[in-house]
Amino acid sequence: MVSMAKIHIYIDKNARRPTIRTFFVPCFEIKAVHLPTQPVTHKAKRIIMKEIERKFLVTDDSYRTLAYDKSDIIQGYISSGNGRTVRVRTRGDKGYLTIKGPSIDGISRFEWEKEITLDDARELFTLCSERIEKTRYLVHNGPHTVEVDEFHGENEGLVFAEIELSDVDEPYTLPPYLGREVTGDHHYYNAYICRHPYHTWEDEVE
Repeated sequence: MVSMAKIHIYIDKNARRPTIRTFFVPCFEIKAVHLPTQPVTHKAKRIIMKEIERKFLVTDDSYRTLAYDKSDIIQGYISSGNGRTVRVRTRGDKGYLTIKGPSIDGISRFEWEKEITLDDARELFTLCSERIEKTRYLVHNGPHTVEVDEFHGENEGLVFAEIELSDVDEPYTLPPYLGREVTGDHHYYNAYICRHPYHTWEDEVE
């Protein structure tokens, strides 16, 4: 049973009448955030309480022609420490607030995610000291989807993929463009990459 905490985000549009949004999330220590914004009129599109994924290096770019979807992603971290992260992301014309817990086995971890407005996401970026920019390709692979991320900026040259599973022991097929598995390697956590650009450690993993 996962302990849940109540998180309040105080939205103050004109410093007179704050609006309080309340979410129930896995139990972390989270501070209130004050920012200007417009009211949110939509509901959460995706909430996952357990994320199970495997990560692999990419050996060639054949995934580009196989992809059925491509999108640009910008993300930053409001908080990161002890395996716990509070992330804000824009993907295309949508924004997301995501909270993740620590991974015990390197494969699975708790995740809570809520879609927010693009304006809210951009405001929350002001709380992030660093950001990651990448392009994501989605490729069908049997019953699974392979997510291939090409990183840009200081992380140019870094490309790896993730396969999300419903169980840690679920079988999957490895497509030919994927190589060595790097699941559990801290170098390939986005929160680490945000603080330590690829060019500062690429020689360590070759």
